[in-house]
Amino acid sequence: MFIAMNRFRVKKGSEQAFEQVWLNRDSQLNKVPGFVEFHLLKGPEHEDYTLYSSHTVWQSKATFEAWTKSEEFRAAHKDAGQNKPLYSTIRSSKASRFARPCGGARQRSHSLPSRIFDARSRATTEQRMLASAAMTELALVMADNPGGVIETVAKEHDVTPRAVVEALPDSMRRFAPAETFVEAMTDVAKWGDVTLIIHTDDGIMEFTGPVPNGQVGRGYYNLMGSTGFHGHIRHERCAGLAFVERPFMGRLSALIVFFNTDGGIMFKIFVGRDPARELKADQLAAFRSLAGRLAR
Repeated sequence: MFIAMNRFRVKKGSEQAFEQVWLNRDSQLNKVPGFVEFHLLKGPEHEDYTLYSSHTVWQSKATFEAWTKSEEFRAAHKDAGQNKPLYSTIRSSKASRFARPCGGARQRSHSLPSRIFDARSRATTEQRMLASAAMTELALVMADNPGGVIETVAKEHDVTPRAVVEALPDSMRRFAPAETFVEAMTDVAKWGDVTLIIHTDDGIMEFTGPVPNGQVGRGYYNLMGSTGFHGHIRHERCAGLAFVERPFMGRLSALIVFFNTDGGIMFKIFVGRDPARELKADQLAAFRSLAGRLAR
């Protein structure tokens, strides 16, 4: 399969007119060999524009390219210039195109309610949906910059931090279920000095040192001790773990990300570094072994 995407920055106040253009256009796609489906998605609103994205699925790249050279394509786009006043000029009035092969049946959820225009039925539906087009675009962003700060990218694209990790290339992340929380923390307690980071809107808190052993009691995972890192974690709010290996600031980083039930990040535990700032070989081996046991 092949996905072609366009993004549109529509001026605030012009959304209804823009949507009507798509609803009333003389679509030629149903006549085109290789066409699978088309959606127009309404994304986040900004101060002076609203983001839209069109998402067209084709049987192959060849069928998409043939469409762009066809009479049907020219007929469908003959009046496109009349709609320029609807677009924001923040960057350009021209839509940017993303086109990539798409693989199997993995679906990723998107937190925004979106309006879909289906070229086959011309029906509109309001719902919380699997916005695969938006997540495809996010995957392109993360492929170009896999070392982006997860929380920052999430805010920029109005998605959850978990969605950002899911958008990383497959080779850079593996996921484990929530019920592996205690096993993961027990294993990390054997690693020695690591760096644990809690990132909130109010600051970034870092602790470097050993993570103590813990035990479950009274609804918490209790980290024992009175000095160093200690406290009580609501482990039942953990919705899963991700084992991530990716470049960060020019060096390989390895971390376990603990997600909460809201798609946010509870905390992250990073494999420690030696005096040369390289990942500690023994910890990296333990990290990969743990990922191999827990990840699905």
